[in-house]
Amino acid sequence: MLSDINSKVTILIPALNPKNEFINYIKELIDNKFEHIIVINDGSDENCNSIFEKIKQEKQCKVITHQKNEGKGKALKDGLKYFNEHFKDDLGVITVDCDGQHLVKDVIKIAEEMSKRPNNMILGTRDFSEKNVPERSSFGNKVTSAVFKAFYGVKITDTQTGLRGIPISLVKDFQNIQGNRYEYETNMLIYCIKEQIEILEVPIKTIYINENSDSHFRPIRDSVIIYGRILNSFLKYSAI
Repeated sequence: MLSDINSKVTILIPALNPKNEFINYIKELIDNKFEHIIVINDGSDENCNSIFEKIKQEKQCKVITHQKNEGKGKALKDGLKYFNEHFKDDLGVITVDCDGQHLVKDVIKIAEEMSKRPNNMILGTRDFSEKNVPERSSFGNKVTSAVFKAFYGVKITDTQTGLRGIPISLVKDFQNIQGNRYEYETNMLIYCIKEQIEILEVPIKTIYINENSDSHFRPIRDSVIIYGRILNSFLKYSAI
């Protein structure tokens, strides 16, 4: 049954200054029988405290608070650490963004694939040819995808997706991957390629709210870090 599958995965959500709608999103996950939800408050503004307090009241939720913003990568690693200490019987972790870009029905799709492919990295991939995609997002993802293909010979349609299924077999290794900000998600993919772990792409709904204006991604600074990491890793990879 679907509810049985959902109850066997842990949802991990890094959150920086979420909107009030985030509370309803959490409740929708709970309504769909997700029983383990880890939320990382990554140094959000004080006016968001009431949101996290309401989430704490849900028995399915654990809220971990960073007193200052430490970055998405650090938030994910702290969440994986908590998972590894408390939910070792689950299939693994599904990472989800807090801004409403990932429909719960798409989170369920990732859970279903994890139950079928328990040793694969699962990516929820968006269609960047759709008209609602902001130009900077489309361009950035296409460039990064091309770089991965050129350096590693692997085509990844959506390298920057935050909707990812991480099998329990990879959780411990992913805790030790370098990067505290957005480059961490790139390093995940590089690790899988190096270790010959199959990456499965699952199409999901492409949603951008207000031209993705709430995104905390810094287009120039974070892109430089990401591309530098890809190049540096490739040079080390080629030298082996």
